Amino acid sequence: LLIFAILLLSLGIHCSHIPGPNIAGAFPSIILGAFICFVTIVGGLAFKLHQIELNIIYLIFLVCIFGAQLIFATATLLMDERFMVRSFLKEMYNTKVPRLSGDIEEFQNYFQCCGFYGPDGSDVIVTEGIYLSKGNEKPTLRNVTHLIPECCPRHTVLCTKLDSYKDNCVDKIVKEHSKWRKMLGAFLVSSAYVLAVVFFLGVKEISISQ
Repeated sequence: LLIFAILLLSLGIHCSHIPGPNIAGAFPSIILGAFICFVTIVGGLAFKLHQIELNIIYLIFLVCIFGAQLIFATATLLMDERFMVRSFLKEMYNTKVPRLSGDIEEFQNYFQCCGFYGPDGSDVIVTEGIYLSKGNEKPTLRNVTHLIPECCPRHTVLCTKLDSYKDNCVDKIVKEHSKWRKMLGAFLVSSAYVLAVVFFLGVKEISISQ
């Protein structure tokens, strides 16, 4: 059970550090994983010392944790992250809000995606005046259309559709979050099963000792 708790805690921490909106089940997994670690260590000591009262309290805690795990597992597996991802990205790409270049670069490079609608979306297309010249001609101001630099891999001089990431960030993030969300849900269910086994073994141990 302690191993499952540590794995659940580690998985929750990893998911909480993935860029973008919070993955469903990440923070409950961290809390449950840490709590199960603590309860398992204390419960193990109680059984080692043959403290019946502490053993019973330990088993009661296991029942409570089991119920919480099933609730969080069900909520995690049934969650649809598309609405949350779309809301997050709409705020991120809202032209009325100052664009945080570092944040956009972080998650677009992580997910290798470009904007809300992809490289054809108006949220990532930039038109600006650049002085250009041919040969010995005097530089003239011309409008040049390109993409925001965060849509291309780092060190790209001028980001264009040819160099940019092809996928839109909504689908890419939803796909990635869905994968980790289902993994968290499955792990919550698995650890709940292990917890139930430990509970019945604990009950058996108490009945034998009496």
